[in-house]
Amino acid sequence: MAKGPLVAIDIGQHTVKMLALKRTKSGAAVTGAVSQAIGLSPQAPAQEIARRVSETVKALRKNLPGGGTRAATALSGRTTFNRYVRIPVVSGRRLVKIVQYEARQQIPFPIHQVNFDYYVVPPAPQSTELEVLLLAVRKDVSEEVVSRLKNAGIKTDIVEAGPISLFNAYMATIGPAEGEVTAIINIGASATDIVVEQEGQMRFSRSAPFAGNNLTDLIAERFKVDWSEAESLKIRPASEYSNIDGEGPTAVDVATVLEEGFDRIISDIRRSLDFHVSQPEASPVTRVLLCGGTAHMEGAAEFLEDRLGVPVALADFTSSEVLDWSAVNKENYRGEGVLAGLAVRCANKARIAVNIAPDQVIHRLELERRMPMLCTSGLVLLGMIFYSYIAVQQCIARDRQVLDRIQSVINPTGIGPHQKEIQALRAQQDNYMKRFDRLSQVAKKRGVITNRYIEVLSMVPDEVWLTTVSLASDNMTIQGKAMSELRLNEFLSNLRLCPYFDDTGVSLKNSLPAEDGSIDYTIEVKGSDKFLNPTMEELEFIRNLKKLLNMTIILARLENINAGGGSRMSGGLPIPGVGEIPGMRGGADSSQSKPASSQEEEQKGPWRALVGVFQVDQAKEKLDILNKVYSAVQMSKVENCEVIQIRYFDPAFNPKEQQEVKVEEIAAFAEGKRTEDEMLAVLEKSYQTPEPTPPPTPTPPPEAGGGYGYGMYGYGYGMMGVPSGGGAAGAGGGEAAAEEGAI
Repeated sequence: MAKGPLVAIDIGQHTVKMLALKRTKSGAAVTGAVSQAIGLSPQAPAQEIARRVSETVKALRKNLPGGGTRAATALSGRTTFNRYVRIPVVSGRRLVKIVQYEARQQIPFPIHQVNFDYYVVPPAPQSTELEVLLLAVRKDVSEEVVSRLKNAGIKTDIVEAGPISLFNAYMATIGPAEGEVTAIINIGASATDIVVEQEGQMRFSRSAPFAGNNLTDLIAERFKVDWSEAESLKIRPASEYSNIDGEGPTAVDVATVLEEGFDRIISDIRRSLDFHVSQPEASPVTRVLLCGGTAHMEGAAEFLEDRLGVPVALADFTSSEVLDWSAVNKENYRGEGVLAGLAVRCANKARIAVNIAPDQVIHRLELERRMPMLCTSGLVLLGMIFYSYIAVQQCIARDRQVLDRIQSVINPTGIGPHQKEIQALRAQQDNYMKRFDRLSQVAKKRGVITNRYIEVLSMVPDEVWLTTVSLASDNMTIQGKAMSELRLNEFLSNLRLCPYFDDTGVSLKNSLPAEDGSIDYTIEVKGSDKFLNPTMEELEFIRNLKKLLNMTIILARLENINAGGGSRMSGGLPIPGVGEIPGMRGGADSSQSKPASSQEEEQKGPWRALVGVFQVDQAKEKLDILNKVYSAVQMSKVENCEVIQIRYFDPAFNPKEQQEVKVEEIAAFAEGKRTEDEMLAVLEKSYQTPEPTPPPTPTPPPEAGGGYGYGMYGYGYGMMGVPSGGGAAGAGGGEAAAEEGAI
């Protein structure tokens, strides 16, 4: 079954409309269409409207023949933001960076509070600039419509703006005419969407606030009737009015009020068209196509044509090779431009394909796109592990047979004329026993190797791919491709935060730009002592911290307070460009020189939970971070944790401030024994001056092998430091590494 949305849903303030689709070679066939009025006035409470929309969608879904549960929907143009910007002619990674910069400048909201996408207008030959359409919506608005559909059993794949859907429907059905500049006007219940097409491109779009609901409000106010009665008077044809007994408004009375309202709508349309004409290279509109529920009122098209002075006709979006409509559905939905545009998008035939769905939807779609590659990689990985296991077992069985043969000919007394031969055989036996022990150790590491492979796969961010992952006894080499330095840095940070590796052993061996704008990279984890075997308690702490703390985590670990800051918890990160954070653990061998009794005492704590994040300014935000770290400690069942320390860093990874709070203090707040104001006072007293930062490590010259990388203490953005993080394996490890590599 083809993946992707097969249901188009247009949620208006007055009516919910749905189409069920089946993909064909030319586009899609409409297998079913249903619609139902919401039955609430716009003045109803927002929660009541949300509940009624979910109930209406659920009821329509049961009555919708065909289709699936994955949908595309559109937001009102008034809730979205769009703007055209001009940028130099670039492509690939540079295009993405420039668009992201322009989005921060043009979108009137903080970039982390919006979902945005962009569309590049095909440039003219010899053009020196690109025209890019930015489309954005506040995250809470996008998440709300997805939540409503989820409550109705619908999985949302695509969220776009109503004007975009309107233009896609026009291009796939009616299409541009030579020498014509067309305005497609959708007069709905809550807004009037105006889209201008010139030479096959969307040159202008705007959503005016005055629409059908405002006409209903005028009638209700003028004739002192409730909202539902006013709606009935608005859509009632003049021939159905009867005023024999002199009660109630006449057709003339209602027409007079509607004329006043339509004058407001026409005024908004005229101002929009005048603004379009004032733009460079814009031409006056020569024809108007009307759609939407209000546009089908009796005499609406004629009235607009008289006032605007250009030909006005009702649009028919059902005559198309892309969409195959049945006769019944074609008659009932010929004027539904937004609904037809969503159907065109489901058929993958849209001229402008943008998606402003929430981040979790985009991530799910990206995972589905990459799933075949991930499945193939997983099968290859499982095959390698299986055959490695078989090879190890065969080696062990062969060595055992040799040992059995040797034992069968050795005389335990060692006395007699064959003393030299027996000694030689015993020496050979010792060699085989040593090799057998090494192979046994390799076999015991199978589960550890599997965990490291799976952990590496789980840390790969978007726009980063793996091509080769090779693991020996003393190092791991990861090769792949990244679409940007930002994504590659994110992958490196994830590896350094991984509890299975010591961060001091993770280094970027090289990063070379490719012709397509991507980066070919090689990452190494050197030294067998850099591979850690964390406990379940340690793993749970970092896993729960990532789950609860929805922000970038720079470092995370448990420190033994009595050990002077030493830690058994993997996951600390070096601060880019300034060396290791004071108090951060040393190498994995730092505890081996201590007596066994001392190591056992350190394993019991007491512990300090240490977390590093970027600087936040609000005291309540800092309290929220502290509360989530405490929750991660509790969820991970970390025993004997006495202190929580939060370190804050600026964007250049320089330590700014830190606060240290006893666990019993935050526990009292979490249990409701302490108020928020009292806890904020505790935080105010807990701030400490950051420990002095050592000077940056001098940058050595790059390796002759090519490429600069991220050094163990020279991590930074750009070409700083060379790959490091361990040397050659220690004496005696070369043969074991060779044995495991042969596997």
